[in-house]
Parts: sequence; C-alpha cells; structure tokens
Amino acid sequence: MRRSALLTVAVLGGLVSLIGGTVLYSALQDTARTGTNSVESAALGASADIQLATWSVGICGAFSEDLTTGLFTVTGVSPGASNIQFFCIKNVGSQLVALNVLADELTDVDFACTGDEALAGDTTCGGDLAGELSSVLSVGYAGVDCTTAVVLSGGAGLVLKANETTPHSFGTLGAGATGCFQVELSYFTSTANTAVQTAQSDRATWRFRFTAQA
Repeated sequence: MRRSALLTVAVLGGLVSLIGGTVLYSALQDTARTGTNSVESAALGASADIQLATWSVGICGAFSEDLTTGLFTVTGVSPGASNIQFFCIKNVGSQLVALNVLADELTDVDFACTGDEALAGDTTCGGDLAGELSSVLSVGYAGVDCTTAVVLSGGAGLVLKANETTPHSFGTLGAGATGCFQVELSYFTSTANTAVQTAQSDRATWRFRFTAQA
C-alpha cells in the first residue's frame, strides 16, 4: 500500500514538473505575423493573335483585326502586267507564331464573251459564268525591311488558284513583333495563248487570309 502511494506521488510530481516546464517554455517564446500577402498573375493576350495594317513609305498604318479594303483593285490586266503591294502584320499575342496566307473566298466570274474566247474553247464564256483568270495569275510573297522595303526573304510564287488551298509560309513572328511583307501579283508573258484567250474579260475576287499558329 505504501509502495503504491509512493508511486502515485512520483507520477504526480512528474506531471507537475512537465506542466511547469511547458508553461515556462510558452512564457519564453513569442510570434509575430505580417498582414495577408497577395500575388496576381498578369493578363496575357491570346496565344495566337495578329493584326494587319497597310504599309506606305516606311510606315505601317493603323493596325486592326481585318482590313476593310483589298490590297489590289486592278483592271485591264494582260500578260506582262505586275503589281506590288505592301502590308504589315503585328503579333499582339503572347506566343511565337508561325504565319501563313491563303487566297480566301476566291471566285472567278466571266463577265463578257469577247474576242476569240469562245473559239479557244471557253464553254462558260460570258453571262457571269465561271471564269479562268485566277488560273493565269501568280502571287509571290516576300518579307521586307519595314523602313526601306528591301526584300529580306521570299519564296517561289504560287498560281492564285493554287493559293486557295496551298498556303504560303512567312516563317515565324515573335510576341509583340511586327513583320513587313510584300505581295506581287503577276500575269506572266509565258502564259500559253489558249489560257490567255479563255481568261480574257474575266474577274477574280478574293481575300488574303492570314493565319497565326502558336
């Protein structure tokens, strides 16, 4: 009995010592905190987002998502004709993009039947039926210096009709960068006479559609 009582007193003494030590340790420490911290990430543009502008005398015009006017409005073209227009593309997205261009919404209309067009085998001569002009025109694209328009890079020209489904690649354009380019519309003197005959008094209309791929 006495032994059990002594054991109980010893245990109680240990608990008192432990509690006393805890109180003493708590009394010897302190904490301090800052207010709530906050971090917000910046808003980014879409990964692929480009804008267009016309180019004149070393200056890009106002950039917009789409141009309201075409680059070419030409009449009376015949073999040997050539016309060059310039434009700018700005990457307002957040990533490096690969650029290409297609002739979009391409239509060929034969608005009159003239000369030897019918004799040359044009079965859709006149009457606003199907025309053949886009099959004899060529579009050649090139990158140019934004200040001087000196050609920096280019590639083989495409028949306009082929450019409807075969894109031309401009390479890449970095985020925030502006690239300047030219497109040359040509009617080559080497075009076969039969093709020239069937393409007379025709009209081709299209839009250049530029695509950016991140």
